[in-house]
Amino acid sequence: MFLTTSLKGEDLFNKGCIGQAVADRIDGDYKLLPPVLVPLLDKNNPQESIYAELERPQIIYRNGKYNLFFSTGVQHLNPKWIKKVGRERLTESSLYWYTSDKITGPFEPVSEKPVVQGSENTGLYGTSLIEGLDGNYFACGTDFQSKTLVVSPEFPVIWEGNHLEIIVDRK
Repeated sequence: MFLTTSLKGEDLFNKGCIGQAVADRIDGDYKLLPPVLVPLLDKNNPQESIYAELERPQIIYRNGKYNLFFSTGVQHLNPKWIKKVGRERLTESSLYWYTSDKITGPFEPVSEKPVVQGSENTGLYGTSLIEGLDGNYFACGTDFQSKTLVVSPEFPVIWEGNHLEIIVDRK
């Protein structure tokens, strides 16, 4: 099981990470394992994450890699990181993307600003990627304006090698 959590410490702000737990049965008892993702602002400071909060972790094995996706609101991003990478493509609907060779991590960002291209324009939060019956993916999530769950092929996904993009054609 993958879960969103915080690093240990008294001040929990900007300590967001993705944890993992294992059990022999779905109803437990679970054993906590080391986090699979600790996205540090500075590798020399293990106490400050890029994120204050992360939500809805999803892992998809594809192209020989474990691909980890999650959402977070802009207000839960470390301001120091925003200053470093810029505000462009960081919206409430941005979907973040990290990869690893092992399901147990560690996961690394796909780029300096690991946002799935196009996700920032969907208007969705808590975005998940779903594989359709045809083998192609589409994005689904909660629409900000209507506050409803959007589960339809409205947002097709192009995923070829290391290129991943959510197509947004809002008319």
